[in-house]
This record gives sequence, C-alpha cells and structure tokens, in this order.
Amino acid sequence: MKKVLIAMMSLHNGGAERSLVNFLQELPPEQYQLDLMLFKREGTFLGQVPEWVHQIDPPEGLRQLYSPLSKAGRLAPYKLAADLISRFHTKNFREKRAYRWEHYYTAKVASLPGQYDTAVAYMSEDVMAFIDQKVSARRKIVFVHSDYRSNHFPKAFDEPHFAKMDAIVTISQTCVDILKEEFPQFQNKIFLLENITSSAAIRKRAEAFVPRETEMDILSIGRLVPLKNFSMAIDAADILKHRGLRFHWNIIGSGELYDKLQKQIQRLGLEKEVELLGAQENPYPYIAHSDMLVQCSLFEGKSIVLDEAKILGIPIIGMTNCPTRHPKSTPNSPPVSEMSTDSMRNWREMTMPVAPTAMRRPISLVRSVTDTSMMFMMPIPATSRENAAATTRMMVTVSIVDDMVSIISACERMVKSSSASAMSLWLLRRIWVSSSMAASESSSVSAEQTMEEK
Repeated sequence: MKKVLIAMMSLHNGGAERSLVNFLQELPPEQYQLDLMLFKREGTFLGQVPEWVHQIDPPEGLRQLYSPLSKAGRLAPYKLAADLISRFHTKNFREKRAYRWEHYYTAKVASLPGQYDTAVAYMSEDVMAFIDQKVSARRKIVFVHSDYRSNHFPKAFDEPHFAKMDAIVTISQTCVDILKEEFPQFQNKIFLLENITSSAAIRKRAEAFVPRETEMDILSIGRLVPLKNFSMAIDAADILKHRGLRFHWNIIGSGELYDKLQKQIQRLGLEKEVELLGAQENPYPYIAHSDMLVQCSLFEGKSIVLDEAKILGIPIIGMTNCPTRHPKSTPNSPPVSEMSTDSMRNWREMTMPVAPTAMRRPISLVRSVTDTSMMFMMPIPATSRENAAATTRMMVTVSIVDDMVSIISACERMVKSSSASAMSLWLLRRIWVSSSMAASESSSVSAEQTMEEK
C-alpha cells in the first residue's frame, strides 16, 4: 500500500477544492494510505472528504501563521510584521505571499514528520514550497489549476520549487502550453490531467432538493473575486430588467466582493432579480433547475462548473478575455464560428435550435473556456462521427455585455414561448441528456490510473 500525502490550503468553495474532493472520492482506498493536510482545516467541502482519508494536522507554526491574527497565538506579532512588510514589498498579492513565505514564514514552520512514497501539492506557490522544503517523499507532484500567465503567478518564486518537483500537472492543454512557454526547461515533466468529474454522483446530488423556480432562472457560480467578473453579470441583469424580461439570477459563491456586489445590486434596484446565495455545499440542484448557466470570468484554466453544467444538460454562456481564447480547428472537427456578433445573429435567426455545421464542434475538442471570447453552448445530439465525444455543443461567440444580454433574451423567447422551436429545444435537451449519459460516464478519468501514471 502506497503512502501518499496531499497538501492543500483549505476546502472552501472553488474549482481546485472541488476537483480535489472529486479526486479523493475516486481513489481506491485499498491501494493507498492517504494523508490530507490542510493549511486551514475549513471550507464548504470538508464534509465530502471520504472517511478513509486521514486528515492530519499541519505543523503548529504553519497552522498559526495561516490562521486569523486573533488565533495566531505566540506567532501573532511575527505574522503581523511579516504581512505588513510583504505588503510594502509588492502590491501583487501572489508575489506578496511568495515573499512572505520565503523571507519569514518558512523559518517558523517545522518539517512534517514521516516518509511518503508520493507528496502532492494540490496548489502551487506556498503549498508547493511547503512540500518542497518541509516534506520527505520519494516523488513530489504539484498541480497548477489555472492559466499561469494570466493569473500573474510569481515566476521567480515558483521556478526553484518547480525544479524540485518530479511532475507539474495542469488541467487543460492551453494551460500545458502556457507552462511550457513560461518554463521550457521543465517541459518534459509538465503533464495534462483534466479535472475529475463524476457524472453519476452529480446527477444523484442534483435530485437532493428542488430550488424555487421562476419564469427564467439564470445561474452563475464562482468565488466572489475580481477574476470572476460578477459585476458584469449584475450590469447585464440591469439591462435585462429594463428590456422587460422577467427572470431570477442566482449567484453561488463567497468571497471578498460580497458586500460590494450586494451594494451594486441594491444601487441598481435588482433585489428581486439578482440574489447572492453564498457558498453552497450542494450547488447541483440549482444547476439542474436553471435555464442557463452564465460564466463571466475574465479567464479560466478549465472550469469545473462548465463540465458539471454539461453533465446536467444545461445551456451555457461563457465569457473570457484572454490571449489564449482563440479556438483551434482540427482536421477531425467542424470549423468553429468566428468570434463576432454575426454568429449570434445567425443563431437567433434559426427557425430550429440546431446549429449549422460551421457552428458545431465536439466539446471534447474545445480545450478550455479560454478558447473563446464568449460562447453559447447548447446540447445537440451527436452525429455518427461525433459519437466518441462525451458531449456535443453548439457554440456562438460574441464579445460584449450587450450581446450577452441579446443571447439571454433569445434564450428566454425560445425556452419560455410556446413556439414550435421552443418545444423542439425542450425535447432536444431532454433527448440529449438521456442519450449522452453513457458517453459521459465513459469519459470519466480513472483516478487510480491517473495516480499511477503521474
């Protein structure tokens, strides 16, 4: 039985945290003696950690330094001084954390006792630094869960720690390419491992309860941080309201911008239309009962929320603004529509909700949400050539808030009207959900095989 350590900051709501819980749930307990060490033992997903996983305490110094100042104990003055000096050193919060670890925190953190076969830093930066400097293991692996360049990771800090890792794992081909460009010296140990998502578990949890439904239910999920760009969603909701649409937009997530976003909702008079639900331990009933999921992130590595919405057959509007957003066609896939408002107009003018060939593409070939400036993805039955793909989507790409509003308006007309096209859309979505379940299941990655390979 292999002895494995996985280190993570916490299990608060977030894509990396959800990915870790899914990963743990798929591992075979009879093959691994697994220790999970959280810098902060807290978060929405704590209750989803399998019972067989042994949650160990971090070294006392580490626990104190990553606790609130009031709980930092004897290290409170030291922590306060380190935080203040690091803030003066740089305004970039990632560089601040790196500087704080390298010059202050590491000196107060003891090594973790014991020897492991494999030690995994499920995040980079200070979690990776801890695995590198404070853990004894034959093999060390680090996960990078987003676009390294767009997220402004501290390259000078990470490079010497990457050098000590046996494998650098990231979640999409786009992220792989960026890491290889940023660190060409490590390109032979950079690997792709997409987030593990159990479609059977998601569909089961989606039946836990039925949330309140309205005429048009829109949903967004993510941490309430600038990267997720929820202020734009609220602006779009304001436009929708003034156009006379009746809808309810739920936003699931917690974070530093909660108060600011709530004030924006109040200032625009959207208290009845937009609701901040906070972090939800089980968001899947909200996804399953929504008419569409809207993602407004400025950039993403590979969004787990999109994968979950696809499994539940929910139409998606996703927006990004990233240098890597341009989709790349392959000889085996239909061309992707141009990123223009014309694409959106073509979609609105269709009498039936089936995309023309030029706008159709297997989702397995859409490398990440960063591949497009904005996309609208609608479930459609797979063609014989596309049966190998887990799901197939129609994509319409546009680029600005007003166009996003136009697409939502078009969806509202199609989904809620009694027209033949709306009925076709409803039936098509149900047919796709039924016919794609087996394909979705077959696309799941074996965690056991993954651990062995990586």
